[in-house]
Amino acid sequence: MIYLDNCATTEPDEAVIARMNEIERTCYFNPHAFYRPAMRAEALVRESADTLARMTLGADARVIFTSGGTESDNLAILGSVGNRRGHVLTTAGEHPAVYEVFRHMEQSGRSVGYAPLGRDGAVDVGALIGMLQPDTILVSVMSVSNETGAVNDLSAVKKAMRAVCPEALLHTDAVQAFGHIDACTDVDMY
Repeated sequence: MIYLDNCATTEPDEAVIARMNEIERTCYFNPHAFYRPAMRAEALVRESADTLARMTLGADARVIFTSGGTESDNLAILGSVGNRRGHVLTTAGEHPAVYEVFRHMEQSGRSVGYAPLGRDGAVDVGALIGMLQPDTILVSVMSVSNETGAVNDLSAVKKAMRAVCPEALLHTDAVQAFGHIDACTDVDMY
């Protein structure tokens, strides 16, 4: 069998399995409790997050562990929009983890725009720029398409946002980019 969906899930390395089994047998305690073994579990979680941030993001970033990409996207999008008024914008080619959240916001009465894709499968940046509004509060553009592999130009999107809606946040679903390309190069992500 030739398996081509490794960005979604992949066979774990034997060393990782061994380390997980060791921790699950010896340090299975609640990392949010205050007894000594639980504090050791918390230290392991914190160490994992710090290592992940340092090795993959190259920075002192804050890592929040979730159950997966869908939960992460929902947390970021809904958490950043909250009860704030304003326009939100995404692309017509987003993964359902993002697209369905925007559809829900639209059905709830929020002003939502869906930028079209170009022939190459990437967002049509010119069309997206034309859809930005001064009251845009969030733009969500995936880094790399899970369907086509098209890489979106987040720097161009962010530059346009600075000119039209400088207070808006840029969200990117970087699941397909993770470990392959630096999706945040030259993009002032917040």
